[in-house]
Amino acid sequence: RPAVNEWNPYRKRIATSSEVQVWMQRYSGFALVCGPISKNLELLDFDDADTCMSFLDAAERLGLGEIVERIRAGYAELTPSGGAHFPYFCDAVSGNTVLAKRPLNDPTRPNQKTEAIIETRGDGGYFVAAPSNGKVHENGGAWELLSGGVDTIATITSDERKQLHDLARTFDQM
Repeated sequence: RPAVNEWNPYRKRIATSSEVQVWMQRYSGFALVCGPISKNLELLDFDDADTCMSFLDAAERLGLGEIVERIRAGYAELTPSGGAHFPYFCDAVSGNTVLAKRPLNDPTRPNQKTEAIIETRGDGGYFVAAPSNGKVHENGGAWELLSGGVDTIATITSDERKQLHDLARTFDQM
C-alpha cells in the first residue's frame, strides 16, 4: 500500500524533486508508476522463483530468449518474496492484468480461492522497486537489483509483448 495518501495524481503528473526528497527521508521504499506518464512503462511480475525460472526456460525453448534477455539486461530485480520484476517500455500497454494464476488453499485467506503467479503492472499500476526494504514488505526483506537500472529499461515491440504475454498465459493453472 502506498505511503502517500493519494498516489493517483502521479498517474497524470511526475512527482517533483522536492516531493521525492521528502519521501526518501521518510520512507524506506519507493515505487515506479507505470503507464503513459512513464512513457508506457509496463512490468512482468512473477510471484515466485519457480514460476519465473520455468517461464525463462520456456521462453528460451520457444525462441523468445533474446527478448527476455534484452529486458533482463535493461532492468531485473528480485522481490523479498522470491519473485522477480522485469519492466520494459512498449507502444502498447494496458491496465494491470493477471496473466496466470493458481488455486490457493490458504486457511488464513478463506475468501481467496486463487492467486496470481504472473501479472502485469501497466496503466493505473505501479511496482515497488529496489532498493526498497524494511516495513515496505511484510517479511522486512529488500528488493534487489540484479541488472540494469531505471535509465536502461529496455523497449520492446507490441508483437514481442504479445508473445511474452501469450507465453505467460500458458502457466495459468485454472
